[in-house]
Amino acid sequence: MISKISIGTAQFGLRYGISNKNDVLCQSQINEVLSYAYSNNVQLLDTASSYGNSEENLGKQSKIKEGAFKLVSKFNNLEKSVEQNLFDSFEKLNQSSLYGYLVHDFSLLKKKESLLDELQELKNKGLIEKIGVSVYHPYQAIELANKSPLIDIIQLPYSIFDQRFNPILKQLKALDIEIHARSIFLQGLMFMDKDNLSEFFLPAFQKLTALNELSLQTGVPIYSLAINFVLSNKFIDHLIIGISSVDDIKKNFSAQYNPLVNELILDQLYNLSISDDKIILPYKWK
Repeated sequence: MISKISIGTAQFGLRYGISNKNDVLCQSQINEVLSYAYSNNVQLLDTASSYGNSEENLGKQSKIKEGAFKLVSKFNNLEKSVEQNLFDSFEKLNQSSLYGYLVHDFSLLKKKESLLDELQELKNKGLIEKIGVSVYHPYQAIELANKSPLIDIIQLPYSIFDQRFNPILKQLKALDIEIHARSIFLQGLMFMDKDNLSEFFLPAFQKLTALNELSLQTGVPIYSLAINFVLSNKFIDHLIIGISSVDDIKKNFSAQYNPLVNELILDQLYNLSISDDKIILPYKWK
């Protein structure tokens, strides 16, 4: 069975995440991650030009050169044309086409409205299979949906704590938009002990405590609760999990479809939603 889990490769090029203490993965570790992913029916890898040396490090891998995975990359450099950005990624990734190529931030569309048209041209040339945008807010996804059929993929944050997109996911799928969920661990915030967090995160303390208690009561690790919560949403096509070590991928794959995460537990997880933007939007963290 094809796995819905996709590998986020930020850690292949830079240190990423509030709870992450691991260094950037070396080539041998990347090779081990990709080999394990391939043998477990992972289809898709997610990267970006802004993830340090992630694209270059991926491009050195034999499985990437062989086309073993669908690749999605993202760009945010407006000083270059979309085509120039794409060909830069081709060179680094050792590719001549990509499954998906996304505008890395919706706000870039406001600075240069032609981005989607430029992406569509490259799609028409057969250089990209699917085009899209990474968003932070539901209103951005709705605006993009209204531009359909230009948009093929919308990447959005979705987690136990961040459920803002729930009301519109069905609408996006009705337009045949592929939905990629990221930040399913909220950059590791849900693994943090509240005693190790600053008072800035005080609004999250109650939900963090409740999540930890639910994990202890059920015997289901937090990472398994988080993964199964997203997997249970039928509208989400891929959940992107950032990998910071070889053990990460093995642990996360073992957590898939945990039979202990039943409807009762899912209902309790839905009650852990946080509405405070400064908590669920990492770019607002202090």
